Amino acid sequence: MVRASPVVLGVLLIAVLVSLGLFALTFTRRTERGAYPLLLFLGSIVLSTGGYALQLLASSELGTFVFHGVRFSGVALRPPAVFLFALMFAGYANLVTRRNVAAVFAVPVLTVVLIWTSPVHELFAVVATEGGEPTMQYGGY
Repeated sequence: MVRASPVVLGVLLIAVLVSLGLFALTFTRRTERGAYPLLLFLGSIVLSTGGYALQLLASSELGTFVFHGVRFSGVALRPPAVFLFALMFAGYANLVTRRNVAAVFAVPVLTVVLIWTSPVHELFAVVATEGGEPTMQYGGY
């Protein structure tokens, strides 16, 4: 059962298509400065927006949980992608080393792990059924 209006789903679909178009355009110019962090940023937008649309359309608890995880995985990857893009585009590409990238992605990766293991510890969110429809109940994190 759809838990969102067709207008909301249409706007989410347009956002996904625009982001995919920008992703494809950036991919063709991936040799330019800052292209790889921009690809990560645009991919995270596709993940979070598409995941949210699919979460709204999900009719089972498993589908709601999976698309919730996809949605917030995209959200968690966005800030480090923007930070790395800003560093590279501003001319500080020498600071973008493997060690620094690993440090920048430490907290987002931990967040993604917490999202996907949430049924075990219930810190992030839990899928509950209310009135026959799966909904998310958010935890303390």
